[in-house]
Amino acid sequence: MRNGLAAVAMKHRIEAVFKEAERIKNHLGSVYVGFRCRATVKVARRIMLDGDYTYDGINCSPRIKSVGAGVYDVWLAGKEEKS
Repeated sequence: MRNGLAAVAMKHRIEAVFKEAERIKNHLGSVYVGFRCRATVKVARRIMLDGDYTYDGINCSPRIKSVGAGVYDVWLAGKEEKS
């Protein structure tokens, strides 16, 4: 069982991952399809688990590629991109 401080710290870490994933998704949706951002393993996993997104009527699915050292390139592949 965790004590109170450890539970609060874990909650803040989890919320930080969700906020960072949301920030990256909104950024990728605001720019053209194919633009890439870098993210940590936890954030990239969260983006992939959330599934497909729709921006301006275009259904976009997230793609990730490891660049090493726990860093991933994240981008949205739309209908016009083949991947």
